[in-house]
Amino acid sequence: MKIQVANSEYPDKRLWLELPITHDPDFILTTGKLAGLASPEQSVLSLRITDVESPIPNLKRYILADACESKIERMNLLAQSISVMNAFDQLKFSSAMDIEAINGIEDIQQTADNIDDYELFPDVTTEKELGVYLVESGDVDIHASALPYLDYAMIGAEYYANHSCSYGNNCLVVKKDSTETNRAVIFELKLTSDYYMKKGAPPIRLTLPASPEKLNAVAERLRLPESRIDKCKIADFKSPIPCLQELLRNERQVTQLNNLAIEVEWLSRCDKNLFPKFQAVLEIEQPDTADRMQRIARELDDYELINAKTPADYGYHVLYKSDLEKRDIEFRAEVEPFIDFQKYGQWRMEQDGVRQTDFGMMHQISEPFEPQETMRMQMQ
Repeated sequence: MKIQVANSEYPDKRLWLELPITHDPDFILTTGKLAGLASPEQSVLSLRITDVESPIPNLKRYILADACESKIERMNLLAQSISVMNAFDQLKFSSAMDIEAINGIEDIQQTADNIDDYELFPDVTTEKELGVYLVESGDVDIHASALPYLDYAMIGAEYYANHSCSYGNNCLVVKKDSTETNRAVIFELKLTSDYYMKKGAPPIRLTLPASPEKLNAVAERLRLPESRIDKCKIADFKSPIPCLQELLRNERQVTQLNNLAIEVEWLSRCDKNLFPKFQAVLEIEQPDTADRMQRIARELDDYELINAKTPADYGYHVLYKSDLEKRDIEFRAEVEPFIDFQKYGQWRMEQDGVRQTDFGMMHQISEPFEPQETMRMQMQ
C-alpha cells in the first residue's frame, strides 16, 4: 500500500510513502522525510493525503473523503491490518466499507478489525444470481416440487432489501445477522499472536460477550494453533465495570472471559437488583479469575443485599424492618432518640456476619462473613 502526502499550504511539495512501515517503528526516519516537505515560510507543517494505491479498490475514495488532516501512524496501522488479509478478506473489506457509514480513518480501521462480521457470496452479481445462491446453499428453504416455478430474482431482491449488503468484485458481501451489535460491552480486548507480531500487524479488537463463531473467526485470522482462541496473546484488557477491570487484570483465558461476560450481561439485563448484588460480593470476595466470578454469579441466591450504607442504617433496618416484624411489636418513636444506632448497628453487623460494601450491606445466608478487623476496632 502506498500513500502520497502533500504539504497542505504548498500542494506541489509531495512525497510517496510505502506502508506499512515496519523498519522504522518510532517513525524517526519517516518524520525526517516528511519534514522535507516544509517550506521556510511555514511555522507549522500541515500534511494531507492526496493519493492512495492499495489492493482495496475503494479505499482511496474513503481516505481522501476524510476532511481531517492525515494521520500517518493511523494509516500505517490500517496498512498493517490489510497486509495480513487474504484475498477473500480484502474483497469483504472493500464491500464492507460500502455497507457501513464511513466518516474517517477510525471508521475504516474499525471495519477492518471486524471483517469477520461479514460474509462473502462468490460469483453473485445480480438479484437473480443471489436468489439461485440462496436456494442452492440452503439459506432459503424451498420444497423441491416448487423449484421449477421460483422467481429467483424476486427471492434475491427480497433478501437484499432485508439485509445490509453490497455488491463487490464478482461477489456480494453481506453483514451477518447477529445480535452482537446490540450486546453490552463487558470486556474490550486487543488480541495478537506470534504470526501477527512477526508481520507487524496491529492487534485485533474484540468485544465480549461474543458468539462462538466470532471467537473462531478471530482465532483463524490470528493464525492460532488449531484455531484455538485461548492460544492468543492479550495485548490490552479493558472493562467499563471497575471491579472487573481491577480484579481480572491478570486473566489470560479469552474463553473464560467470554463465559463470564455472557453471565454478567444476563445479570445486568434480567434484574436490576442482581447486578449490584454481584458487584457487592466481588468487593468482598475479591476473586481474581473469571471462573471464580462465574461461580459467584450462579450462587447469588445465597447472598442478601440490604439497602443500608452505614452501620447506623443497618441498625435502623434491624430494629424497624427486621426484628420487630418477626415479633409483631410496634416500636414507639419516643424511645428512638435514646438509641445509638451507630454502635448498635456495628454490633449487629458483627453478630449477623454482615459486611459493608459500596452497594449496601451484604449478608451471606449459608455461611455469614467473618467480622472485619476495622469493625472490631470500632467496637472496642
